[in-house]
Amino acid sequence: MGVWNFQGGSIWSEKGFIPNKSTGITVTHEDDRDIHLSESSVIVPGLVDFHCHLWAPGAEIGVTDKQYLSSGVTTVGDAGTFGYDGWEEANRYWENSPLTVRSWLSALPEGLTNHPNPNPTKPENISLDRIVEVASLAEDSLLGIKIRLGQVDETTDRSLLRLAREAADRTDLRIMVHLTGTKLDIEEVTQYFNRGDILTHPFQGRDGNVLNTAGKVKKEFLAAVERGILLDIGHGRKHFNWDVFYKCLAEGIKPDTISTDLTDASWREYPVYN
Repeated sequence: MGVWNFQGGSIWSEKGFIPNKSTGITVTHEDDRDIHLSESSVIVPGLVDFHCHLWAPGAEIGVTDKQYLSSGVTTVGDAGTFGYDGWEEANRYWENSPLTVRSWLSALPEGLTNHPNPNPTKPENISLDRIVEVASLAEDSLLGIKIRLGQVDETTDRSLLRLAREAADRTDLRIMVHLTGTKLDIEEVTQYFNRGDILTHPFQGRDGNVLNTAGKVKKEFLAAVERGILLDIGHGRKHFNWDVFYKCLAEGIKPDTISTDLTDASWREYPVYN
Protein backbone atom coordinates (compact mmCIF):
# COMPACT_ATOMS: atom_id res chain seq x y z
CA MET A 1 0.00 0.00 0.00
CA GLY A 2 1.38 3.40 -0.96
CA VAL A 3 0.47 7.07 -0.98
CA TRP A 4 0.11 8.94 -4.27
CA ASN A 5 0.74 12.64 -3.71
CA PHE A 6 -0.78 14.93 -6.35
CA GLN A 7 0.66 18.42 -6.70
CA GLY A 8 -0.64 21.20 -8.93
CA GLY A 9 -3.80 21.54 -10.98
CA SER A 10 -7.14 22.30 -9.33
CA ILE A 11 -9.27 20.37 -6.87
CA TRP A 12 -13.01 20.34 -6.35
CA SER A 13 -14.34 21.84 -3.12
CA GLU A 14 -17.77 22.95 -1.96
CA LYS A 15 -16.89 26.42 -3.27
CA GLY A 16 -15.91 25.10 -6.69
CA PHE A 17 -12.47 24.39 -8.13
CA ILE A 18 -9.55 25.83 -6.16
CA PRO A 19 -5.77 25.56 -6.70
CA ASN A 20 -4.37 22.25 -5.46
CA LYS A 21 -1.18 22.46 -3.44
CA SER A 22 -0.90 18.85 -2.38
CA THR A 23 -3.44 16.03 -2.13
CA GLY A 24 -2.58 12.49 -1.07
CA ILE A 25 -4.57 9.31 -1.55
CA THR A 26 -3.83 5.78 -0.33
CA VAL A 27 -3.58 3.22 -3.14
CA THR A 28 -3.48 -0.53 -2.55
CA HIS A 29 -0.79 -2.66 -4.21
CA GLU A 30 1.21 0.43 -5.23
CA ASP A 31 4.38 2.20 -4.04
CA ASP A 32 4.56 5.82 -2.93
CA ARG A 33 4.50 8.28 -5.85
CA ASP A 34 4.72 12.05 -6.37
CA ILE A 35 2.59 13.14 -9.32
CA HIS A 36 2.88 16.65 -10.76
CA LEU A 37 -0.25 17.80 -12.57
CA SER A 38 -0.54 20.33 -15.37
CA GLU A 39 -2.32 23.60 -14.75
CA SER A 40 -5.38 22.36 -16.69
CA SER A 41 -5.73 19.14 -14.65
CA VAL A 42 -8.55 18.77 -12.13
CA ILE A 43 -9.03 16.43 -9.17
CA VAL A 44 -12.62 15.40 -8.48
CA PRO A 45 -14.31 12.82 -6.26
CA GLY A 46 -15.16 9.50 -7.88
CA LEU A 47 -18.02 10.01 -10.33
CA VAL A 48 -21.37 8.20 -10.29
CA ASP A 49 -23.16 7.10 -13.47
CA PHE A 50 -26.76 6.59 -12.43
CA HIS A 51 -27.87 4.86 -15.64
CA CYS A 52 -25.60 2.59 -17.66
CA HIS A 53 -25.31 -0.94 -18.98
CA LEU A 54 -22.48 -2.79 -17.29
CA TRP A 55 -20.74 -5.87 -18.59
CA ALA A 56 -21.23 -9.23 -16.90
CA PRO A 57 -21.13 -12.74 -18.41
CA GLY A 58 -23.91 -12.95 -20.99
CA ALA A 59 -24.22 -9.21 -21.63
CA GLU A 60 -22.06 -8.23 -24.57
CA ILE A 61 -23.89 -4.90 -24.65
CA GLY A 62 -22.17 -3.78 -21.45
CA VAL A 63 -19.26 -1.46 -20.65
CA THR A 64 -16.58 -3.11 -18.50
CA ASP A 65 -15.62 -1.98 -15.02
CA LYS A 66 -12.07 -1.26 -16.22
CA GLN A 67 -13.43 1.12 -18.85
CA TYR A 68 -15.47 2.93 -16.23
CA LEU A 69 -12.64 3.24 -13.74
CA SER A 70 -10.38 4.63 -16.47
CA SER A 71 -12.75 7.60 -16.85
CA GLY A 72 -13.04 8.41 -13.15
CA VAL A 73 -16.32 6.59 -12.47
CA THR A 74 -16.36 4.60 -9.23
CA THR A 75 -20.08 3.87 -8.82
CA VAL A 76 -22.73 2.87 -11.36
CA GLY A 77 -26.38 1.94 -11.62
CA ASP A 78 -26.99 -0.77 -14.21
CA ALA A 79 -30.36 0.01 -15.78
CA GLY A 80 -31.97 -3.34 -16.47
CA THR A 81 -29.33 -5.17 -18.47
CA PHE A 82 -30.54 -8.39 -16.81
CA GLY A 83 -33.94 -9.78 -15.96
CA TYR A 84 -34.68 -12.65 -13.60
CA ASP A 85 -33.11 -15.19 -15.97
CA GLY A 86 -29.62 -13.82 -15.33
CA TRP A 87 -29.61 -11.04 -12.75
CA GLU A 88 -28.51 -13.15 -9.76
CA GLU A 89 -25.44 -14.48 -11.59
CA ALA A 90 -24.58 -11.00 -12.88
CA ASN A 91 -24.91 -9.51 -9.42
CA ARG A 92 -22.53 -12.10 -7.97
CA TYR A 93 -20.02 -11.05 -10.61
CA TRP A 94 -20.55 -7.33 -9.86
CA GLU A 95 -20.07 -7.91 -6.14
CA ASN A 96 -16.42 -8.75 -6.88
CA SER A 97 -15.92 -5.71 -9.10
CA PRO A 98 -13.72 -2.76 -8.03
CA LEU A 99 -16.74 -0.61 -8.97
CA THR A 100 -19.58 -0.05 -6.54
CA VAL A 101 -22.56 -1.44 -8.44
CA ARG A 102 -26.30 -1.17 -7.87
CA SER A 103 -28.79 -2.22 -10.50
CA TRP A 104 -32.34 -2.26 -11.80
CA LEU A 105 -34.02 -5.58 -12.56
CA SER A 106 -35.55 -5.66 -16.04
CA ALA A 107 -39.13 -6.85 -16.15
CA LEU A 108 -38.17 -8.81 -19.26
CA PRO A 109 -36.61 -12.14 -18.21
CA GLU A 110 -33.86 -11.66 -20.80
CA GLY A 111 -33.28 -7.99 -20.04
CA LEU A 112 -31.01 -6.51 -22.70
CA THR A 113 -28.80 -9.58 -23.07
CA ASN A 114 -30.25 -9.94 -26.56
CA HIS A 115 -30.13 -6.43 -28.01
CA PRO A 116 -31.62 -5.36 -30.30
CA ASN A 117 -34.32 -7.88 -29.55
CA PRO A 118 -36.88 -8.48 -32.33
CA ASN A 119 -39.04 -10.69 -30.10
CA PRO A 120 -39.02 -9.55 -26.47
CA THR A 121 -40.92 -11.77 -24.07
CA LYS A 122 -44.63 -10.99 -24.16
CA PRO A 123 -46.06 -9.55 -20.92
CA GLU A 124 -48.41 -12.51 -20.49
CA ASN A 125 -45.39 -14.83 -20.45
CA ILE A 126 -43.49 -12.87 -17.80
CA SER A 127 -43.61 -14.36 -14.31
CA LEU A 128 -44.50 -11.70 -11.77
CA ASP A 129 -43.74 -14.20 -9.01
CA ARG A 130 -40.18 -14.66 -10.32
CA ILE A 131 -39.64 -10.90 -10.45
CA VAL A 132 -40.83 -10.60 -6.87
CA GLU A 133 -38.76 -13.61 -5.75
CA VAL A 134 -35.51 -12.26 -7.21
CA ALA A 135 -36.16 -8.73 -6.00
CA SER A 136 -37.04 -9.89 -2.49
CA LEU A 137 -33.74 -11.76 -2.12
CA ALA A 138 -31.58 -8.96 -3.56
CA GLU A 139 -31.35 -6.88 -0.37
CA ASP A 140 -29.70 -3.52 -1.10
CA SER A 141 -28.15 -4.56 -4.43
CA LEU A 142 -31.32 -3.77 -6.33
CA LEU A 143 -32.70 -0.27 -6.89
CA GLY A 144 -35.98 -1.20 -8.53
CA ILE A 145 -37.82 -2.56 -11.57
CA LYS A 146 -36.96 -1.32 -15.08
CA ILE A 147 -39.22 -1.44 -18.14
CA ARG A 148 -38.54 -0.35 -21.70
CA LEU A 149 -41.52 1.11 -23.55
CA GLY A 150 -41.76 1.50 -27.31
CA GLN A 151 -40.45 -1.91 -28.38
CA VAL A 152 -43.68 -3.47 -29.63
CA ASP A 153 -47.01 -1.61 -29.42
CA GLU A 154 -49.28 0.38 -27.12
CA THR A 155 -51.01 -2.70 -25.69
CA THR A 156 -47.64 -4.18 -24.70
CA ASP A 157 -46.57 -0.89 -23.12
CA ARG A 158 -49.73 -0.73 -21.00
CA SER A 159 -49.20 -4.30 -19.83
CA LEU A 160 -45.57 -3.60 -18.92
CA LEU A 161 -46.54 -0.52 -16.93
CA ARG A 162 -49.13 -2.47 -14.96
CA LEU A 163 -46.66 -5.31 -14.39
CA ALA A 164 -43.91 -2.96 -13.18
CA ARG A 165 -46.26 -1.13 -10.85
CA GLU A 166 -47.49 -4.34 -9.23
CA ALA A 167 -43.97 -5.76 -8.92
CA ALA A 168 -42.68 -2.54 -7.35
CA ASP A 169 -45.61 -2.37 -4.91
CA ARG A 170 -45.07 -6.00 -3.85
CA THR A 171 -41.34 -5.48 -3.27
CA ASP A 172 -41.41 -1.90 -1.95
CA LEU A 173 -39.13 -0.75 -4.77
CA ARG A 174 -39.23 2.01 -7.36
CA ILE A 175 -39.83 1.75 -11.07
CA MET A 176 -37.67 3.17 -13.85
CA VAL A 177 -39.43 3.65 -17.18
CA HIS A 178 -37.70 4.07 -20.57
CA LEU A 179 -39.86 6.60 -22.45
CA THR A 180 -38.34 6.78 -25.94
CA GLY A 181 -40.47 5.25 -28.67
CA THR A 182 -43.80 4.77 -26.89
CA LYS A 183 -47.01 5.77 -28.64
CA LEU A 184 -48.69 6.29 -25.27
CA ASP A 185 -49.29 9.84 -24.13
CA ILE A 186 -47.18 11.06 -21.21
CA GLU A 187 -50.33 11.39 -19.08
CA GLU A 188 -51.09 7.68 -19.44
CA VAL A 189 -47.46 6.71 -18.77
CA THR A 190 -47.05 8.77 -15.62
CA GLN A 191 -50.32 7.67 -14.02
CA TYR A 192 -48.44 4.53 -12.97
CA PHE A 193 -45.74 6.54 -11.18
CA ASN A 194 -45.47 7.13 -7.45
CA ARG A 195 -43.36 9.83 -5.89
CA GLY A 196 -39.70 8.88 -6.35
CA ASP A 197 -40.23 6.71 -9.42
CA ILE A 198 -37.93 7.53 -12.32
CA LEU A 199 -38.69 8.52 -15.90
CA THR A 200 -35.61 8.11 -18.06
CA HIS A 201 -35.11 9.79 -21.48
CA PRO A 202 -37.72 12.54 -20.90
CA PHE A 203 -35.92 15.06 -23.13
CA GLN A 204 -35.61 12.90 -26.27
CA GLY A 205 -38.30 14.62 -28.35
CA ARG A 206 -39.40 11.57 -30.30
CA ASP A 207 -42.43 9.35 -29.65
CA GLY A 208 -43.26 9.84 -26.00
CA ASN A 209 -42.71 13.60 -26.30
CA VAL A 210 -43.28 15.68 -23.16
CA LEU A 211 -44.03 18.79 -25.27
CA ASN A 212 -47.32 19.60 -27.00
CA THR A 213 -47.66 20.65 -30.64
CA ALA A 214 -47.08 24.28 -29.63
CA GLY A 215 -43.69 23.38 -28.10
CA LYS A 216 -44.87 23.83 -24.52
CA VAL A 217 -44.54 21.35 -21.66
CA LYS A 218 -47.65 19.20 -21.47
CA LYS A 219 -49.62 20.08 -18.36
CA GLU A 220 -49.89 16.41 -17.43
CA PHE A 221 -46.09 16.05 -17.48
CA LEU A 222 -45.68 19.19 -15.39
CA ALA A 223 -48.21 17.84 -12.87
CA ALA A 224 -46.30 14.54 -12.64
CA VAL A 225 -43.03 16.39 -11.93
CA GLU A 226 -44.74 18.52 -9.31
CA ARG A 227 -46.01 15.43 -7.51
CA GLY A 228 -42.48 14.07 -7.23
CA ILE A 229 -41.47 11.82 -10.13
CA LEU A 230 -37.73 11.98 -10.88
CA LEU A 231 -36.19 12.72 -14.27
CA ASP A 232 -33.08 10.95 -15.51
CA ILE A 233 -31.40 12.23 -18.68
CA GLY A 234 -30.06 8.84 -19.87
CA HIS A 235 -28.39 10.43 -22.89
CA GLY A 236 -27.45 7.32 -24.88
CA ARG A 237 -27.05 7.87 -28.60
CA LYS A 238 -30.60 8.98 -29.43
CA HIS A 239 -32.34 9.85 -26.17
CA PHE A 240 -31.60 13.55 -25.83
CA ASN A 241 -32.61 16.67 -27.75
CA TRP A 242 -31.27 20.10 -26.82
CA ASP A 243 -34.35 21.92 -28.15
CA VAL A 244 -36.69 19.87 -25.96
CA PHE A 245 -34.34 20.28 -23.00
CA TYR A 246 -34.19 24.08 -23.27
CA LYS A 247 -37.96 24.38 -23.67
CA CYS A 248 -38.45 22.26 -20.53
CA LEU A 249 -35.82 24.28 -18.67
CA ALA A 250 -37.62 27.51 -19.58
CA GLU A 251 -40.71 26.19 -17.79
CA GLY A 252 -38.80 25.06 -14.70
CA ILE A 253 -38.37 21.37 -15.60
CA LYS A 254 -34.89 20.19 -14.60
CA PRO A 255 -33.29 16.72 -14.58
CA ASP A 256 -32.65 15.06 -11.24
CA THR A 257 -29.80 12.89 -12.58
CA ILE A 258 -27.41 13.39 -15.51
CA SER A 259 -26.49 9.94 -16.77
CA THR A 260 -24.97 8.36 -19.87
CA ASP A 261 -26.96 5.19 -20.72
CA LEU A 262 -23.60 3.94 -21.97
CA THR A 263 -23.24 0.65 -23.78
CA ASP A 264 -20.27 -0.98 -25.43
CA ALA A 265 -21.45 0.47 -28.77
CA SER A 266 -21.40 4.07 -27.49
CA TRP A 267 -18.18 3.91 -25.43
CA ARG A 268 -15.82 6.59 -26.77
CA GLU A 269 -18.27 7.28 -29.59
CA TYR A 270 -20.10 10.51 -30.42
CA PRO A 271 -22.21 11.94 -28.87
CA VAL A 272 -21.75 10.28 -25.44
CA TYR A 273 -18.03 9.42 -25.52
CA ASN A 274 -17.69 8.36 -21.85
